[in-house]
Amino acid sequence: SLVGDKPFDAGVYVFQLGPGNAIQGWHDGLALFNKGGKGVLYVPGTLAYGASGGPAGPYAALIFDVEVLDIK
Repeated sequence: SLVGDKPFDAGVYVFQLGPGNAIQGWHDGLALFNKGGKGVLYVPGTLAYGASGGPAGPYAALIFDVEVLDIK
C-alpha cells in the first residue's frame, strides 16, 4: 500500500481477465502488458479493494511490481 509502504503479498498468479476474478486495477492495467512485459501498476483505492478494505485497509492505494510471464 502507499500509506504503509509494506508488502502484503507476493507470488505468481494465474487468472482470467474479467469481472470478479481480481481487482479492477489489475484488469485495467494488466491488459496493457504483452507477454514478457514488466512494469509497475499504481492502483488507486477505488480500483483496488474500495470500502471493503482488503489487506491494506479501506480505499488504500496499491503498488504492484508486475512481470507477465505468459498469456493464453
